[in-house]
Amino acid sequence: MIACTNYKAFVKGALQGFADFYVPKWGAEIKGCSVYMKDGRKWVNMPSKEFDTPTGEKAFAPIIKMREQAHMTAFTKHALDAIDKWIKDNAPRPVTGPEATEAPSQYKDFNDEDLPW
Repeated sequence: MIACTNYKAFVKGALQGFADFYVPKWGAEIKGCSVYMKDGRKWVNMPSKEFDTPTGEKAFAPIIKMREQAHMTAFTKHALDAIDKWIKDNAPRPVTGPEATEAPSQYKDFNDEDLPW
């Protein structure tokens, strides 16, 4: 599983915030992931570095990249779940009112045995 160790909301366009994760199976921390939401879809981008293209435009290159799309899809699902848990556990005050209904996940459920972490 994946644990979110920090989340900072920062809404600008599709960008929703930044998160840090701990992947116990790897013994690794991943700091500076960006979280996006657009057209009802949410995803997590791995940390990246900014660079200038030969034409002078700004672009970003990922520092960490999963070779298999299925692994990135699974990482995204577990990372978003971990962010939700972090927000719930670190909420400044109790949530009041009727419980929100959870939207169906757009990602396939994976067993722990299927995942590399």
